[in-house]
Amino acid sequence: MNKDDVFRLLVHPRALDFDATACRAEVAQILEADNGDGRLPVVSSEELCANPHAGALLEKELADRLVATLPGARVLIVIREQRAMLASTYKQYIRAGGMLSLDTYLSPASLGHPSTGLPDWRHFRYDALIRCYRERFGEDRVLVLPYEHLRNQPADFVTRLIHFTGRAADAEAVSRLPQGRDDNTSLTALGTNLKRKLNRYLAQVDRMNPEPWFGISAQEHRRLLRSIRFLERRAPSSLRRRAETRLHDTIQEWAGDRFRESNELTNEWLEADLATLGYAL
Repeated sequence: MNKDDVFRLLVHPRALDFDATACRAEVAQILEADNGDGRLPVVSSEELCANPHAGALLEKELADRLVATLPGARVLIVIREQRAMLASTYKQYIRAGGMLSLDTYLSPASLGHPSTGLPDWRHFRYDALIRCYRERFGEDRVLVLPYEHLRNQPADFVTRLIHFTGRAADAEAVSRLPQGRDDNTSLTALGTNLKRKLNRYLAQVDRMNPEPWFGISAQEHRRLLRSIRFLERRAPSSLRRRAETRLHDTIQEWAGDRFRESNELTNEWLEADLATLGYAL
């Protein structure tokens, strides 16, 4: 099931417009076609956990839509250490046209309202989301794996996932999977700072930046990102390191113990020890 269908059928409909019966019938038809050669059909999108910039309040609504549409499904939830996740989320926000400084972006007083374009930090308390899905689909039908496990031990990550689906893992086939490739590398902190300054003048018109001085097309935006990456690579390494350290130190100071209790609860549902992966416990 492709991304466009996930958005059209499950994510985008207003709560009052969502028709579970119609959605279930269309999704079943799509998945049946996808399963024509014996492959296991998959519905996948980060947006199914809600976009923290655009309606984290929809998390429970989306869980209800999924269980109404696919009541017998198995659910994989991949989590990521919150400080690293916030750094990535901020870089994505700037890449999409945002203009706020990191301090303002993290400001608790501004969080939690879906129209602000700012994340609700409660979105990264994973225990609430995991509990929500375990209650709806059943404890044995929800698998939670840390992103760090995929990065550090990709073969074991994939093997666990395959076993979770009820299929046998072919060790040789797993070993041939592409590993260590990142097709969606984010800007560095230095490039993010530059892009934030440019966003006031050059950006795609978007809810993150509805009124830039000069609206640019998607193609022009891609060229702008390539130019920033070119400058990143040629900047002194010491300058890049200082910008990255400043960004992570700011997030570390802000995060404090905000996620400790949630991580302790989440840790009870995982085979991995989150403390060894850098999570605050």
